[in-house]
Amino acid sequence: MMKFALAAVLSVAIAGGSAGLAAPNPAPSASASPSPSASPSSVPSSGSHPAIDPCALLTARDASSVVGAVNPTPQRPSANECLWSAAVATNTTGPVSQVLFTADAAQQAKHGCHGFGCLSIVQSVTEMIPGMSSFNSTLNQIGGTATMVEGIGQRAAWANGILAVLQDQVIFKLQLSGKQSDMLNASESLAHLVVNNIQNKQATPHP
Repeated sequence: MMKFALAAVLSVAIAGGSAGLAAPNPAPSASASPSPSASPSSVPSSGSHPAIDPCALLTARDASSVVGAVNPTPQRPSANECLWSAAVATNTTGPVSQVLFTADAAQQAKHGCHGFGCLSIVQSVTEMIPGMSSFNSTLNQIGGTATMVEGIGQRAAWANGILAVLQDQVIFKLQLSGKQSDMLNASESLAHLVVNNIQNKQATPHP
């Protein structure tokens, strides 16, 4: 009798968890709580990344490893973008002439599951790698057929000429331009540098 009762409780908890995953709470309207304007050098975010400066995660020195000499002052198309360009377009300019780097904080997954029974189920699905939900959304926004790339960050994928990487709840994208035929190889080299920079910043205690 005890086994039958326990099985019934587990069935109810699992059913509640599935329903919570299928119908997440709607995100609050942007008009309900206007956010402050982003400064040119940071992106407002939440969680363990109060501000992300993309030009600090991919520095001029990093970009020069594939571009060669770069302009010391990057362009900032938006607060979460950093564009490094070759210093002078000459015959010695490398096969990569520009690197567009984008970095955002991954948003925490939201769900409508409540109660101890379904909490463990939801955690097992959404918290195996924090930020996976946002990473998948990023791939959908990029479009095309995504090919998973092993050995970079916690997750990485190549789609439409863009390398997207998830590392420590930071999602960054690398889009290179130039005459090099294998942009993926150059993007991977830069991605390893960015991952190291993220890990170093995480290890540095904040005041």
